[in-house]
Amino acid sequence: VKSAYNFDKTEVYYEQEKDAIGNNKGTLNTFGIAQNFAFPTVYGANKKMQKAKVTTAEAERTIIMQQLENKLISAFYQYQYTKEKELVYHYLDSLYSTFSHNANRRFELGATNYLEKITAKSKQRQLELQYKKAREDVQLAFIQIQSIVQSKNDFTIAEMSLTKIELQQHNLDANQGVLLLDAQKQLNQAQTKVERQKLLPDIGLDYSYGENNAFSGNIGIFQVGLKIPLLFGAQKAKVKASKINQDIITHNATNYRLQLKRKQQQLHAQLNKYNEGLNYYETEGKSLSEAILKTANMSFKNGEIDFFQYIQSIENSYQITLSYLEHLNQYNQTVIQLNNLIL
Repeated sequence: VKSAYNFDKTEVYYEQEKDAIGNNKGTLNTFGIAQNFAFPTVYGANKKMQKAKVTTAEAERTIIMQQLENKLISAFYQYQYTKEKELVYHYLDSLYSTFSHNANRRFELGATNYLEKITAKSKQRQLELQYKKAREDVQLAFIQIQSIVQSKNDFTIAEMSLTKIELQQHNLDANQGVLLLDAQKQLNQAQTKVERQKLLPDIGLDYSYGENNAFSGNIGIFQVGLKIPLLFGAQKAKVKASKINQDIITHNATNYRLQLKRKQQQLHAQLNKYNEGLNYYETEGKSLSEAILKTANMSFKNGEIDFFQYIQSIENSYQITLSYLEHLNQYNQTVIQLNNLIL
């Protein structure tokens, strides 16, 4: 803002004029100082423009901070999601490892056939690979957080149960992108006023002090002048260009609001879709998954179902849980975008 009061360099000069008054009588030595100023109103317009630049820069900084926070929040909840998946696959991996071992022992004892043995081994191998991938996903999610935080020191991430993020009310008029465009509009208006002010004349002040060695006494001269822009076609073109740019910013602001509202509607539609999946799990799926698992364990123990039916029941049970975790993660990622909506 202080740069608004930017003055030309002060000119300090010395002149020597021989035979200044004729008849070879003395030499006139003159010391002078000169300074040019823009028209006073130009500095006021410049100050307003610089303040508008500060407001615009602050709005841009806020958006960058918001984007960074969004990225970190999203990465944090993605990490919690991968940890939850890892726990599920860890349990399944342990379960199928036990089944594979038991199936192998039963085959050796002649209590089961070869098909059951190789099926148990195949399922155990599949779950082992899925569990390994789940652990790698956790590591990748952690690396993503590290790349955002950029800490010089090692850190750990607190683990928490994955829950639904609360959806906040969002006023589009208070959206940071809209505020930035408003700030840019104010800045352009201020720049247009500055360009208009430059059509006004500059002011020049000059004071000089002279002495002639042939006479006693001195000569003081004070001069005030105006620098009038007679050839102002280029400056008028700058004013016109600034007005055109203002129209562009206005149309961009209108388009931004429309695109922002459309994105908000799309995200709400996605949120409703994911919420339906969560509602199913919370009202039916969770109890159904628990019932399938409980019944399968009891039926297999009592010999009411064979090994293949048992495996299929367990897969169905945990597939419901994994589907719930996926829907919950997608729901949370969508809420994060809606809570800090920006294009």
